[in-house]
Amino acid sequence: MENQVIENEKPLNSASDASQVISIPIHQTGIYTYKEAALLSKCSYVTIWRAVANGKLKATTIGNQPRIIGAELLCWIEAGGETGRSKATM
Repeated sequence: MENQVIENEKPLNSASDASQVISIPIHQTGIYTYKEAALLSKCSYVTIWRAVANGKLKATTIGNQPRIIGAELLCWIEAGGETGRSKATM
């Protein structure tokens, strides 16, 4: 995540500035923690965890720590970000 591109580099001063979206690209070969994947995909940690637990998002382990490859995260986002949770249970 060394080459992060931030579209808005000025500090947030007002409520209107807080609504601006800051975009950081997801690299195909990047290796992300669940927390980083959640931030990059603009969803919650629990959503990432649930998608991995239900087999909708592929994760791997490095040592004993789960990690998500950028290409897998991009494919999951493009497929609609399904978590395997039924809308009937919500």
